[in-house]
Amino acid sequence: KLRLIPLSLLAVMYMLLCSLSPSVLRAGIMMLIAYAAIAFDRTSDMPTALGVAVFLICLFNPSQFYSAALQLSVTAVLAIACFMHAMRIWKTEAKPGRGRRICVKMLAPALLAVCIQWTLLPFLCRYFGEVSLLAPITTVLFSPLIALILSLTPLLLIFRYVPILSTALAFALNAASRITADLAE
Repeated sequence: KLRLIPLSLLAVMYMLLCSLSPSVLRAGIMMLIAYAAIAFDRTSDMPTALGVAVFLICLFNPSQFYSAALQLSVTAVLAIACFMHAMRIWKTEAKPGRGRRICVKMLAPALLAVCIQWTLLPFLCRYFGEVSLLAPITTVLFSPLIALILSLTPLLLIFRYVPILSTALAFALNAASRITADLAE
């Protein structure tokens, strides 16, 4: 629990470094609430932490209630919380199976990204006056590839001195990167 003190200080320093922008402030307050829950042997839930964060932000600066940055940030986090709740229910009701678990792990990032985009749609129309019709399609294409790249990169760094394993990881990482670059063009 003592490690939470430097982590909390780092979170506050990061919020200050980012000039207390609404989305960073929201994330930082939610993180501090999660740390406090750990310190007091309690569990923290995302909707409550989000509500407290928004309340504190608006309490000290009521004009933030109308801030596009805060509205987009809060809406995205609410979409994530709803998606996580739905996934938790689905996992408990679904029949167990290895293939299903792998499918969920591969598709979950893409489904989450599409869920967030659809949730943010009214705000994007309001604040930017336009919406990309290709965004859901590109999200579904790129999310699994980016998740694969982000998963393979630390593994490659860890196993860089194991020639066979590092070669296989480098090959897979290179292939995923090339496919991503080709799709981006």
